[in-house]
Amino acid sequence: LCGIIKVLLSRRARTIPPSHHFKTPNPECQALVAGRIQVVTEATPFKGNLAGINCFGIGGTSAHAMLEFDCIETQRQLENHSENVELSIDNAEWRSNMDLNTENIPF
Repeated sequence: LCGIIKVLLSRRARTIPPSHHFKTPNPECQALVAGRIQVVTEATPFKGNLAGINCFGIGGTSAHAMLEFDCIETQRQLENHSENVELSIDNAEWRSNMDLNTENIPF
């Protein structure tokens, strides 16, 4: 959950924060050594519409997610016209769909 929040805040700020404790790449990680992938070491503009999140837990528990964002221009247009946007999650159709989607979950 923290990784998702960090990506969302980075996207809002349009900046990827640096990794504070990275100094040198592990020589066993050939992609880092060869420069095919990079560790962000200074504040970098958030470009593109995709972000990958990896969370590695104790005992082999892992979670991976890809987030896809609207383009920044669309986001700016929505911010400029925010008075025209209305969000409501409390409606009968939403509740009906939730009931249908949860009734077959075994407990």
